[in-house]
Amino acid sequence: MLELAHVRKSYDGGQTWAVEDISFRAEPGELIVLLGGSGCGKTTTLKMINRLVEPTSGVISIDGRDILELDPVVLRRTIGYVIQGAGLFPHMTIGANVAVVPKLLGWDEDRTQARVTELLELVGLDPAEFAGRLPRELSGGQRQRIGVARALAAKPSIMLLDEPFGALDPVTRDNIQGEFKRIQAEVGFAAVLVTHDMTEALLMATRIVVIRDGIVAQEGTPEELLNSPADAFVETLISTPRRQAHQLEELIHEGGEA
Repeated sequence: MLELAHVRKSYDGGQTWAVEDISFRAEPGELIVLLGGSGCGKTTTLKMINRLVEPTSGVISIDGRDILELDPVVLRRTIGYVIQGAGLFPHMTIGANVAVVPKLLGWDEDRTQARVTELLELVGLDPAEFAGRLPRELSGGQRQRIGVARALAAKPSIMLLDEPFGALDPVTRDNIQGEFKRIQAEVGFAAVLVTHDMTEALLMATRIVVIRDGIVAQEGTPEELLNSPADAFVETLISTPRRQAHQLEELIHEGGEA
């Protein structure tokens, strides 16, 4: 289990706060979405979980243990991290990219290669066809699948995802989102996803944490946010997908009449 308790981050000694007060938890199998506008603190919050950014105060714990007690390098090797564009090493084959963390952890060659094969199959890419390719030989959607595979390589209990689907075309994005939900249901890890896309949040999340100016404006299930927004800010966020849904219903109705 991942838990954040009153986590704060300031880069100037407390004069201003990038993250002012964030608390939430993620249980195994849950997908928590951090939602908000640019500069609200969601990516900083994500990076504090794997100590790419150190918190100023508050506690972040994994299975009850404060992450500040852990070596940050060891911590990062046990947490999956997926970014927009996958972040693959361009000079390394797909198989070598997926094998990076297991090799850093000292896995032997047979175990590593078995894991690479297992993960490529898990994300729907034939190992015989794709393991020897370079990232530039893959489509954007395929590279993003490899990014997910690489993040899963050391069997993490937590996955962090920072706008991982934002650069994909709508059809590919929908397919990858579906694949990710399938993989999470199969593997059972906790996941924290950063997005500014309300529709993506509503369709993927177990729970949504809406962040405004570094604090939690509302936390709840997609249904709770849709039916009971906490304030005008949250209402504004959910108004776009609601309006678009109504517009699609009207188009479908008009098409049926035609």
